[in-house]
Amino acid sequence: MTLESWIPVGLFLIVAMMIPAGLITLGFAFGTRSRRPDAVAGNKQLAFESGVSTGHAGRQRNPIDFYLTAMLFIIFDIEMVFMVPLGLVLGDLGTYGFVELLVFVGILAVGYAYVWGRGALEWE
Repeated sequence: MTLESWIPVGLFLIVAMMIPAGLITLGFAFGTRSRRPDAVAGNKQLAFESGVSTGHAGRQRNPIDFYLTAMLFIIFDIEMVFMVPLGLVLGDLGTYGFVELLVFVGILAVGYAYVWGRGALEWE
């Protein structure tokens, strides 16, 4: 490999570093900041999510349902990401590809059974 073949990689890295640096600079340059804290500005510093003021400390314990829902999302997201390409080339892979597909679905089924057993599919 010659040095010229590394020029696109170097340019990509430079651009990849310039974009976040530029966005952070723009945020500091044009972002709104309160110069003196008062009753209105003090409320702007509190956590605010989904239109509801939290009103509690940031180190509150999350219920297990939060983590189980995240696990469900990851399981089904990974399943779709890998199942679609595998389904497209399954005919070319033959028996080996089918066995790999069964192993993959088995691993996903174990994760699905775990979250089902923990009650993540029972919505309240």
